[in-house]
Amino acid sequence: LMLKMLLQRESRPMIISIKPQAVIIVKIWNQLKCPSTDKWIQKMWYIYTTEYYSAIRMNEILPLAITWMELENIMLSKISQPQKDKSCMFLLICES
Repeated sequence: LMLKMLLQRESRPMIISIKPQAVIIVKIWNQLKCPSTDKWIQKMWYIYTTEYYSAIRMNEILPLAITWMELENIMLSKISQPQKDKSCMFLLICES
């Protein structure tokens, strides 16, 4: 029963050696000195998810900023248009 529980819990390949008094389980993965695949996948998933949501946020913020800049230009052009009209009128009066 204990051996079955250990095997169900562990998803990595194991070498199982059964002796009369004890069960010795040697994990192959303990011999390797590289990070586990699960941790690497979790790290990469986090990085890509973060980049994805950052890109979505930029796609939402950037058009809003552009709209505000365009609105500001429109407002400035409407304010300065009467001033342009006045200066043109002044030039016409002065020239005649």
